[in-house]
Amino acid sequence: MSARFPPDLEARVDREISAFLAPHRVGFACGSLASGAGILIAEALLDQGVPLRVVLPFDTAEFEQTSVAPAGPGWLDRFRACLGGAESVVHASDSSFMGDDELYGYAGRIAMGQALNRAAFLDAPAQQLAVWDRTEGVALAGTAQDVAAWKASGHPTHVIALRPSERPPKETGPPSATRQIGAILFTDLSGFSRLRDEQFPLFVDQVLGPMGAVLDGHGEAVLWRNSWGDAIAAVFSDVTEAAGCALGLHEALAGIDLESIGLPKDLGLRIGAHAGPVMAMTDPVTHKPTYWGRELTRAARIEPRTPEGEVYVTDAFAALLSLEPVAPFTTEYVGRVTTAKAFETIPMYQLRRFL
Repeated sequence: MSARFPPDLEARVDREISAFLAPHRVGFACGSLASGAGILIAEALLDQGVPLRVVLPFDTAEFEQTSVAPAGPGWLDRFRACLGGAESVVHASDSSFMGDDELYGYAGRIAMGQALNRAAFLDAPAQQLAVWDRTEGVALAGTAQDVAAWKASGHPTHVIALRPSERPPKETGPPSATRQIGAILFTDLSGFSRLRDEQFPLFVDQVLGPMGAVLDGHGEAVLWRNSWGDAIAAVFSDVTEAAGCALGLHEALAGIDLESIGLPKDLGLRIGAHAGPVMAMTDPVTHKPTYWGRELTRAARIEPRTPEGEVYVTDAFAALLSLEPVAPFTTEYVGRVTTAKAFETIPMYQLRRFL
């Protein structure tokens, strides 16, 4: 198999990376580490002592097999050296690749969003560095998609241009589209267990009804919804719609005078949100289409740790939201939180509307 970056192309790109970095005071960098441009950029950054945050789409060993080793001898050692020098390494998904190319795009968007959130915290500019032949393509992931997402966020990109004849050979793999990236909400009302039978019709009509109307307002962006008792679960096509719905649910409850309609006045809503790969399958018990996957489990474990009246979102959700320049929302880091049933301890953010 031919190397992903022939030696003459590698040398030229390496020089141009160094030339771009030289006049910039880079404070930190986020990205993935596929063989080729990703590793070349990471090596140049590490040589300059820049803190590097690596975001891999799935397990490191599987990523090595799919995206590093096929490029030829030497790239595995360079990849592992970059991992060893990185400030942190996170995995966008802890499930297997399963041939889903969209996981690469998901990891790329998380890395870009993390860069924007870190830059905003430091009040510093953010710029994307891409090695690209300017071919648009139709793939679910790749440089063209990353450049387009970054451009939509309103930030500049510096492109190290490749001629089409220099384009590294495309690697093939299993067919994609087993999963899709969805934004996931789970809600719960504290105090619900105190309701008596005579209060349930009031709750369904006066509380659950307005909440259902909030979901209705998001139309086709709601890919799936379900409720049981006081809990609502929903999957959305994007984080902006999910964020608007989550805050809308809180606002709907706040607009209800619970005591005047005969319900406990201290019913408190908690909402947890996450974004990640989900898969649509028919439930063999209900015979209805529904969504499944580990990321739904992850989202469900967030809500019990969320304070009443608030929306807590994961690092992935906050990162993807930051790439949406017109979204009227912001996230504020609240710290590392151990989610329900000791599922994991992860960075968590509070979701708010812009004031």
